[in-house]
Amino acid sequence: MWTYVIPRSTTLYEAVLTEIRGRRAAVLSFRLNQFDHRPRRVLLIEEERVTEDQPLPFVWGFSHGSHASPGSPPGPPVLKVVAAPGASVQLDGFPDAWTPGPGMPDLHLYRVQHPEVLPRLASDIPSTHLVGTYEVAKYTVMGTLPGATPEDPPRPYSMALDQSRRFVVRHDLNGTVIHHMDTGDEWTITVPALSRDPQAALDAKARYTFEIDLDAQPRPVLRLVTTPGVTVTLMSPSWPPLFRYPGEERPAPPPLTYSWERWEVDRIRDVPPLGAPLEPGAGWRAGSVDLPAELRTQILAAQLAFDVTIGFVPVLGDVVDIAELLYGVTAGRDKWGRRLDAKDLALLGVGAVLPFVGGAALKGARRLVRHFAEHADDAADLARRVREAGLSAEDYAVISKIQAMVKAGKRPPHEMWKQAVAILDRIPGSEPSIATLLNANGSGFAHVQLQEAYERYAARQGRKKRPKQDPVEWARSVTHGEARDLFVTLLGKDYAKLRAVGQAPPLNLLDIPRPDGYTDELLQAHLDLVRKHPRLWERLGKLLAEGPDEGAASIGLLRRKVSAGRFRILKGNVAEIFSEAIQHTELKRIAQSDRKYRSAVLVSGVKIRLKDGKELSAAKLFSDNIIVVKHGNRVQILAVFEVKSGFKGGEEVAEQIFEWIEGRLTDGSQIVFPKGTKFTSAKGRSWTTRSEIAYTWNPENPDVPTITGLAGAGHRHLITARGASALGVDSGTRTSSRVTTHQLDQTSVQLDFLCAEVLLDRTALSLPLPKGPLVPPAAH
Repeated sequence: MWTYVIPRSTTLYEAVLTEIRGRRAAVLSFRLNQFDHRPRRVLLIEEERVTEDQPLPFVWGFSHGSHASPGSPPGPPVLKVVAAPGASVQLDGFPDAWTPGPGMPDLHLYRVQHPEVLPRLASDIPSTHLVGTYEVAKYTVMGTLPGATPEDPPRPYSMALDQSRRFVVRHDLNGTVIHHMDTGDEWTITVPALSRDPQAALDAKARYTFEIDLDAQPRPVLRLVTTPGVTVTLMSPSWPPLFRYPGEERPAPPPLTYSWERWEVDRIRDVPPLGAPLEPGAGWRAGSVDLPAELRTQILAAQLAFDVTIGFVPVLGDVVDIAELLYGVTAGRDKWGRRLDAKDLALLGVGAVLPFVGGAALKGARRLVRHFAEHADDAADLARRVREAGLSAEDYAVISKIQAMVKAGKRPPHEMWKQAVAILDRIPGSEPSIATLLNANGSGFAHVQLQEAYERYAARQGRKKRPKQDPVEWARSVTHGEARDLFVTLLGKDYAKLRAVGQAPPLNLLDIPRPDGYTDELLQAHLDLVRKHPRLWERLGKLLAEGPDEGAASIGLLRRKVSAGRFRILKGNVAEIFSEAIQHTELKRIAQSDRKYRSAVLVSGVKIRLKDGKELSAAKLFSDNIIVVKHGNRVQILAVFEVKSGFKGGEEVAEQIFEWIEGRLTDGSQIVFPKGTKFTSAKGRSWTTRSEIAYTWNPENPDVPTITGLAGAGHRHLITARGASALGVDSGTRTSSRVTTHQLDQTSVQLDFLCAEVLLDRTALSLPLPKGPLVPPAAH
């Protein structure tokens, strides 16, 4: 068996959840090494809330430095922060300007305007979901361009359109640019990226939204609603000159082909949500627009149109992410400030994986881990798809030439770009998974345009007093329009035919925060307890229990990632380990309460088979543990335990425990003690079964082994993480017998961090640098 070691980063990174001035906060610390006693810190503070029950208004993601080319030194570490309105981002210990390097991360700060688009904490943060270019247009065909056929869709490259009702929108790091294609007018909306004054925290108080009403008459209307801290600038190439020579006549302004309105409100919670119509209400007032003295246009209309077109090549999403990581690109600009559009990034990303396309799978996987670090999964998938595309030697040459020119800051000829776009179009998209597009709580999408489209749909349903579909159902039912185009672009044309939602994105273990007050001593005590427990790796297979080998899952561990499903299993195991003291205390109490219960035992791993007509179902998990007492061939259930480790532990318990007991229990059902079931007495003695034992509920034959107390399931005990919700609160769950709730000493956040440390401890291995150059595959 091979053993690899990933060299430890030259940046020591730690994320801590805490409170600052009584407000929820996270502190992200960076040090050069253990002797660096003056860490650089990024403070994320919740200064205000848009809604009272909203989750944290910020998430973050950390990546170690990657190699731009084989054999090159690693790049700087990258910290991505996504902050919604109400969140203040503050820097402590950083200079006003710095060069990213060891101990000094490259900071990518995205200011989204709606909390609904925040991605899951500890999952990858695709920048293409947060920034990008799209158009808002009414395709009124004015004529057909030469070479187009009547069957062509009404798109700018095939039809002559009514440009007065066509806008192109680009979301940037901390603002939005809106370009009116007819007049060339360019609106720039900007919020503060961070706050240099911790007391003012102006970045937390800035928010905006906009609406482009294409159906307004006699001309389309652009409406903006902002708080006072938002800057709105209008630049127009069609304006008359501001200065003229004496006696020179001022030319007449061009005809106005659209209208605009800017409104101001006082607080971030007064800004309407996504999808809501922007109709002036109480507290709204007219706002001003900055008119710069120097008239200029930052973005050419032709470039915007090309960005929109290239955006519908399905391969782009993960390719752009890889390129941004390798070449230090932030929101479309490289580390020298040069603008890189979608096609630039796409070619850079594809070019980066070309050396890995022809290698053996495992050999490539090892090198991908070393080369792309946390993004090795994406790179491996892209390399596979490039291989499937069957690119020729000429195709490789085109990509390599453009890659070299873009990296040198040169602009390749238009004909070469056309060749490159055709090559990209042949590379198949990644495997579809709607789950990867959902936001932190699954109520919407962590993709700005998709969330805008979903909110517009929800608002329409509300006005019609019709129920709305959840995001997954809606995604599958959309058949046309901008949202459909986006889903096809991101997931492939057959995404809606798949029944499965798809797996949630894997968790980045390094981004799971440490809760404030979870000291090294307490953490070490918890680690010592769970590491030696035989149930720690239960249901996780030999791979996790014995350490990495050369399988795909091992490579995943080396990348310091783990699937959300495996992580939940481990977290459940850890919670059950901590709950044992509570369960043993209850067992002793029952055994001492009555002479007939002295022989009561705690049973782990119990399953149930439900009777459906004449057949029994397959055995399924009944509960975590139960307490029973045996009298002859009859077993009586005295207590049932359910352990849940999440924030909504009580509600999760209600769903599982009552599904079996109250909803589906039928005569003839069986409680099963599988082979290896563990029994523990009140005195602490333990043993396991050598074969399966089954007991029947209300059997037709009274002589068969029987289970009693199943309908009431004895006394129910619900064990949750400290601070989790109580059973039945806002869940509508009915209870039909006594329920006792218990809370662990550990919070859900502590369990998260503990599990991450357990996994990171098992993956602290080393992977040597690949030797020799990596050569692209031979011609096909």
